[in-house]
Amino acid sequence: EQQEQSEQWQSALENYERVLKLDNSLQFAQLGKQHTSTRARLDRMLTERIAHPERLSSPGVFQETQALLEVAKNVSAPGPRLASQIAKIEAQLRLAVIPVMLTLQSDNLTEVTIKKIADLGKFSRREIMLKPGSYVLVGKRLGYRDVRLDITVSPEAGGAGGKGGKMTARQPVVVQCTEKI
Repeated sequence: EQQEQSEQWQSALENYERVLKLDNSLQFAQLGKQHTSTRARLDRMLTERIAHPERLSSPGVFQETQALLEVAKNVSAPGPRLASQIAKIEAQLRLAVIPVMLTLQSDNLTEVTIKKIADLGKFSRREIMLKPGSYVLVGKRLGYRDVRLDITVSPEAGGAGGKGGKMTARQPVVVQCTEKI
């Protein structure tokens, strides 16, 4: 009960399961397991969505998260943890639909593509509006090794983060093929 009060759903579930191993006929433990199992699953799903807001760029994940939010809002007597999770998910859903300006820089020789979004062609500098999320940029140039950049466009940073660290809209993402084959 203390774990339920403090919204430690997984711990409460594990304790109910231990009690049921000792005596499977205890009704309080059966009911407690059923209740905490549902809440533990909801808590895990919300925690996962909060930890990976970049996944909201996928229409399917966005819709699933909206449905999950409705389930969370319909929980009777939500505690402070659930209320906080609801607020975070609502904020992430709002931010997920606001495009962010991304500045790309190239060498006017490399063909640049944002996979599943657009073929941008050759350019020296280009700005593009993208919804927050993960993207793959590919550069191709005849006689040169292709380049691939995995970036995450983030509303908090106002730009993109990549393997080389956090980049903002003021720091262009450079896509150019420089290694000869």
